[in-house]
Amino acid sequence: MQGLVEDSKNKYEDQANKRTEMENECALIKKDVDEAHENEVELDSHLEGLTHGINFFTQLHEKQLLKKASRNRSVKAPYEEMANYSWAKAETVYQIKYKELLGVTGMTSTA
Repeated sequence: MQGLVEDSKNKYEDQANKRTEMENECALIKKDVDEAHENEVELDSHLEGLTHGINFFTQLHEKQLLKKASRNRSVKAPYEEMANYSWAKAETVYQIKYKELLGVTGMTSTA
């Protein structure tokens, strides 16, 4: 009978030790999960900040491109106007000279 009591006592102590080990292991796992969750929350917050920064700089860049395009158009317009005027003037001078040459040579214009 004493042996049976000793066996039961040993089994109980083994089970109690296993339970304590499992509880400790569970606590460590819970701690790891909590840390992982905190890291995830921190990384999500960091990602959100970076995303806002990227969006801000993208919009800023687009505005700058629009301003530059507008400036380019405003700078380009007078030069195009001058070039068109010069082209028209050159065409007029060419036509006058052409007609003068036709008159000098006595040929008729077919154009």
